[in-house]
Amino acid sequence: MFNNNLTKTFSSSKLALAIAISGLALIPIIVAVPTSSNVTPITSVQVDLNHTLVQREVYTGSATYYQTGLGACGVINNNAQSIAAVSAELFDSYPGAIPGDTNHNPICNKEIIVLYEGKSVAVTVTDRCEGCAEFDLDLSPAAFETLAELAVGRMEVTWEYA
Repeated sequence: MFNNNLTKTFSSSKLALAIAISGLALIPIIVAVPTSSNVTPITSVQVDLNHTLVQREVYTGSATYYQTGLGACGVINNNAQSIAAVSAELFDSYPGAIPGDTNHNPICNKEIIVLYEGKSVAVTVTDRCEGCAEFDLDLSPAAFETLAELAVGRMEVTWEYA
C-alpha cells in the first residue's frame, strides 16, 4: 500500500511495474531491468503521487475586457497587465473563500490559461466579475488583445487553471 508520503516502491530483479493512482489519473510505469553483467541493474521504481500528471478540467465561457484598477483581491492593476476577473459565483465559492474577505480569497493570484482560436494567454486572477456567468472571464485589455482585437468585444473561450 501507499505510505504516508504518497510513494510506493516496487522491486523485481527483471522488471519493475508501478501503477500510480491519483484521483483522476492512472499512470502505469514499466521499467525494463538490464541483465548484462557490465550494467548495474535498476531494481526499484519509486512513484511520487504528488508529482504525477493530473487531468485538468477545461471550462467554457465568454470573455470580455474591462478597465482595470483596484480589484477584489486588493491589488491595483493596470490595463497592460495580463489579469482576469472571474465570476462572482466562482470567486465566492472557491474552496477556502471566506464570505466578506475578498482580499484573502485563495483564488487570488491563481494563474489561468485562456484559449481562443489557436491562441493562448496566461492571466492572473486579481478581481471578481459581478456580471459574469459562472465560467465567464473579464480580461484586462492587454490579455484580451493577445487573443483578439478589442473590437471583437466578446468571444467564447476555453480556459483552465495552470
